[in-house]
Amino acid sequence: MTAVLDRARDVIDELLEDYLTEDERDTVERDLVAIAPKTKASPVPREWRQRIPMVFPRYASAPFAKRHEEFWEWENGIRVDSSPDPFVGIWPRGGAKSTSAEMACTDLGCSGSRIYCLYVRMTQDKADASVENVAALFESDEIAKHFPEHSRRKTGKFGNAKGWRRNRIWTAGGFAVDALGLDTASRGVKLENQRPDLIIFDDIDDLLDGPAATKKKIEIITKSILPAGSNNCAVLFIQNLIIRDGVASQLADGRADFLALRKVSGPFPAIENLKYEWRLDSKTGMRRAYITAGVATWSGQDLATCQRFIDTWGLSAFLKEAQHKVQGKSEGVCLNFDPARHYIDMSDEDVLALVPKSKVFGGVDFGSWRFGFTLWLVRKDTAVIRIDEYFSQDESLADRAQAIHEICEAAGIVDPSPRNCPLWGDSANPTDIREINLAFRRGWPELDEQGHETGKWITSKLRVVAVGAEGKLRKTAVDRMNNELDHNRLLFRRSVYAGLTWMYAMNAGSPGTEMTGSRFMWEIDNWAVPLPKEGEAQDQNPDDDTADGADMIASARYALMSWWAPAKEKPDPGVVPDDKARKFDVKKQKFIETPHLVDLLNEPARRRPAVRGVRPRIRPR
Repeated sequence: MTAVLDRARDVIDELLEDYLTEDERDTVERDLVAIAPKTKASPVPREWRQRIPMVFPRYASAPFAKRHEEFWEWENGIRVDSSPDPFVGIWPRGGAKSTSAEMACTDLGCSGSRIYCLYVRMTQDKADASVENVAALFESDEIAKHFPEHSRRKTGKFGNAKGWRRNRIWTAGGFAVDALGLDTASRGVKLENQRPDLIIFDDIDDLLDGPAATKKKIEIITKSILPAGSNNCAVLFIQNLIIRDGVASQLADGRADFLALRKVSGPFPAIENLKYEWRLDSKTGMRRAYITAGVATWSGQDLATCQRFIDTWGLSAFLKEAQHKVQGKSEGVCLNFDPARHYIDMSDEDVLALVPKSKVFGGVDFGSWRFGFTLWLVRKDTAVIRIDEYFSQDESLADRAQAIHEICEAAGIVDPSPRNCPLWGDSANPTDIREINLAFRRGWPELDEQGHETGKWITSKLRVVAVGAEGKLRKTAVDRMNNELDHNRLLFRRSVYAGLTWMYAMNAGSPGTEMTGSRFMWEIDNWAVPLPKEGEAQDQNPDDDTADGADMIASARYALMSWWAPAKEKPDPGVVPDDKARKFDVKKQKFIETPHLVDLLNEPARRRPAVRGVRPRIRPR
């Protein structure tokens, strides 16, 4: 009878291929599976708590954790005609992520709930390895006992195995699994004549993925793989958080707009309330990190197991791989920004009400492909708030001058000028400063709401002044900004640039990768010190390449360091100062500060006193 059914499938494939739609072929395949005679098998319970340990005794030996229960409840609810919501599991490494996904794939195939699974991983080799693991599960003694038709390979009319190789398995019971790597999918997904009704994404993020790589993966997932699924396709996504802006992180925190009806399980750390301390090992004399407190979230990954992971992987890797410590600051990130502390909610009306009562200033960083402008407000309590920003790419200085003027006006600055809104720019670009100031002076035509010229010409009193040399000391800027962040005196308006886009890594040879949201906040999350080379001391200067040039941070650095100015020291009376870099007035007991470049530029010109009376003549002897 099995041979007859196999022959029926061959006839359908050969004779009706041009007459049946993909959905109709799926329906026929389901019907053939339903009418296929069942080899006498040992029955299994429908309730998953008994079935899973019975069918997979070597993999489900430890008690289920809360996250596993959520997962198997979802898996057990999948039926032939159901359309389940996607399941996104953010679980720790070593917490049975891939094992659960592979068992679920096998279980759904054996129960007949799904007939075609697409198993997707970061690379084709990894996807092939997962499908080989699934093949091993189908070939186990337990599957042969409880689902004998799925323990055998599907064969053609001449007895040859139709599908049982490294990247595909096809059981005699009619269930198929294909392996697909995202690196292969980038060249086009080919799913033959069948549409998968089960898609599993397993560990698709990579530690070295940047914004461009993540963007490319999302495009492949959303434009090639997900649309290829059947109408009732079940989607499983399983991953630990290893990078802050990866696909898993975006699905976990809500930034991803695909799989919108997803059920998110986690993030679950391996240890809740983990505490550790460094000690010297009594046997080896080596420095080790010891777990001192915490509760394991799964008995199969207890504290002793986690301690072995720390000893083997290293503490830093364990905190990322098993504890999901990627949502905070990554290693080497320079600025101590905390979204919970440093974001402030301000509406446009709030800004308009606050600006007339506050000091406002801005910073500019010049560049053809990347141009940054930040606008700041000083509250009465001396807290400095970033109230707006402007990131320009491949635009003229005239357009940029107009945009800065309009941003200042929109913020409520009446008749913007150096008096009510000083702007500091990069002193290394005197030509750019001169040209943008000329653009402010020349102006631009006024446009109405439809974009038509009104006949009125607008000029701006705004001017950019070169920043003082001390304002460009990179290390000093990092320390000062972090000090203000630590005291909650440097804040950021949350809604700035929300929904707007910019291009990452745009240059003459590449259009870049589209990114959404504040460019400045993205730079803060990525601006880091360079990784030290072996045998070399750590360089404390931030590496601008880590933040795609760090142009917005540069504009902030110029503005903030110029506004704050060097602090004036007041020595104790009678103490001889040892600072020889500045002059010291003994009578006034104070340092004489070196004048700031801005002070010199803003200082009114001195007029020579008029000479009264007759000017004496000097006669040559």
